[in-house]
Amino acid sequence: CTMRKLVRPFLLFAASALSAAASAQIVFPNGSIQSIAGVEYTRIVVVNADGNNAQNGTALLDAVADINSPSSANRFAVFLEPGAYDLGASTLAMRSFVDVYGAGLTNTTITGSGATTITGANNAFLRELTVRNSGSGTTVFLANNVTTELYRVSCVHLGTSGANTAISAQGGASLTLVNVLASATASNAGGTNTAVSA
Repeated sequence: CTMRKLVRPFLLFAASALSAAASAQIVFPNGSIQSIAGVEYTRIVVVNADGNNAQNGTALLDAVADINSPSSANRFAVFLEPGAYDLGASTLAMRSFVDVYGAGLTNTTITGSGATTITGANNAFLRELTVRNSGSGTTVFLANNVTTELYRVSCVHLGTSGANTAISAQGGASLTLVNVLASATASNAGGTNTAVSA
């Protein structure tokens, strides 16, 4: 396995060391296996959850932003180790041909309090994790005029007031949801809470 420590707290692996294209499975460093038909990765970026929640969130944002020239011929997977990744008011803007994986719904959680926790991108998957937003009048996952997929993802909005949405598809977005839990609640009366808006 070719591995090198980068300045930021994530590791970059050669995909050939971690995936078996013939069986369309990816074996991540923690031993979990993901089956993705027809998807082959050039690189897998592993984000460690070694810091506090905010540091882990910054590491996640940096890992996705620092990926160089993803494309259909240069596809990346970002694997989040078990832990919590707090984005604060920032948004994780997914990128085309960069898929984000967690270590399971109860093991990896991305949290935020900004207007949107995660925005989808064309040809990008979000898999095996929980996403939460605790802001008011906010959205957990937004797909705006993109084709994207969520697989085994829990999107939970736990705000206080306002128009709260767990999953929103806008602008002609094509959103595939497979084994997805979506819920939106507010602790104060008033406003609207929508699990899935299309």
